[in-house]
Amino acid sequence: MSGHIRVNVCGLSDLPGQTDRSETFLLKTLALPEEMRVGWSGVQDVTPAPMQKTHQAGCLCCLPRPVLPMKLLLLFQERGRGNVAFFQQVLIVTSETLQNRIRRELENSPLVSGLYKLS
Repeated sequence: MSGHIRVNVCGLSDLPGQTDRSETFLLKTLALPEEMRVGWSGVQDVTPAPMQKTHQAGCLCCLPRPVLPMKLLLLFQERGRGNVAFFQQVLIVTSETLQNRIRRELENSPLVSGLYKLS
């Protein structure tokens, strides 16, 4: 296996039960019941960038911000500094409607592809 950290995007109903939670960092875009928040290496909320534009096409202030790639970069840095518990994979739990958009955002990010491997 390469030195990349695995990233998986799934819905709440697809949340793997057999995953070793102590080696998995959980990023979530939706609320989770308390019992589903326990045992992970870490849990953080993340809000994907809005997709709506209010100005003309190409306006720099209306371009979607790469929220998740930046979050993953910061998470990698925090892991390296020892500010979060060590993890070997990241699980992004989101609604079914956002899963494909999040996958595309991560696949198109050079930040993510250099550090993480999308599963």
